[in-house]
Amino acid sequence: QKEIPEKSKAIKVTNLPVETTDENLRLFFENERRSGGGDVDDVTYDSHNASAVVIFVEDNVVETILARSPLQFLKADIGVEIYKPVDSCKVQVDSRKDLNQEHCLSKDISSCVVEVRGVKTSTQQMALQYYFEGKHGADEDIKHIDFDEEKNIYLLTFESESAVDKIVGKTHTIDNTLLEVRKYVPPDRYPNKVLVKDIKSTVTKEGLINYLEGRTKFDVEDVNFSESDPSTAVVTFCEEV
Repeated sequence: QKEIPEKSKAIKVTNLPVETTDENLRLFFENERRSGGGDVDDVTYDSHNASAVVIFVEDNVVETILARSPLQFLKADIGVEIYKPVDSCKVQVDSRKDLNQEHCLSKDISSCVVEVRGVKTSTQQMALQYYFEGKHGADEDIKHIDFDEEKNIYLLTFESESAVDKIVGKTHTIDNTLLEVRKYVPPDRYPNKVLVKDIKSTVTKEGLINYLEGRTKFDVEDVNFSESDPSTAVVTFCEEV
């Protein structure tokens, strides 16, 4: 553990949940929006006593954090106190800027989504949230997180496109792992194409066209049967369906 400066830049954190790690604790206290904290110089986590000492780069951070207490970390209420008492302590009020941001409309929500790959399986989702909501990320709250376990891909949805612009193009590392971060590009959607499955082997291309035109009242432009699965075909209509 590092030596504590004369004017304390350190806090003692108690009642930490069992899921706590040095990394997610550091990310939490570097996330000003969540904790009121700032740059962390060192973290010493004592799992036996469910406590930690966090040392910051700036000495005014401790006062700001105390002003924001009580805090919630990993959905648990935690205790925060000055690690080494100081003679005087003026509470610094956290001032928030009024952000004039253009919010994403639901019809174009994909423009507010970041795709994150390469996250360790041991990395907790909350650590990911703390990081990308903090100053190293967008400095903006995440609305929703989706996770594709099979592909190990996270989709982070923010309130505005500007949040995405802040994140992409920068290097991001969590748990000593370099992440691949980019704007989310939704799969192509063709409004005049449909996938038809479970087609019987006796059905011909002409028969399928006649059936679909009769049921949908839309003209069919073409039908392409899958070479690997003849019971599946992509049907292209002359207009959106």
